[in-house]
Amino acid sequence: MLRSGHIVILCALTLLVFGVVMVNSAEMAVAPIGINPDGSSAGVAERGVTFRSIITSTAAIHLLLAMGAMTLFSFLPVGSMAALAERAARTFKPH
Repeated sequence: MLRSGHIVILCALTLLVFGVVMVNSAEMAVAPIGINPDGSSAGVAERGVTFRSIITSTAAIHLLLAMGAMTLFSFLPVGSMAALAERAARTFKPH
């Protein structure tokens, strides 16, 4: 059963994936196809958007870092940290 925390993580992951797709789409460009000396087309462009270029892009690396941070911080004991912060606030409360 999905809890509210799982839904938040799924929404964040969805937004991250959309961000990577949008950034990679904005960076796409049509590479020129070479022309042979006889005037015929040289075929496929040498440079272009490939699966490897998308996976190794800066946006995809940032996506992986964000997912790693999200996973790491999901294991933090937020409840006990909040209780500790509340106790500290009561202890150091100005009179």
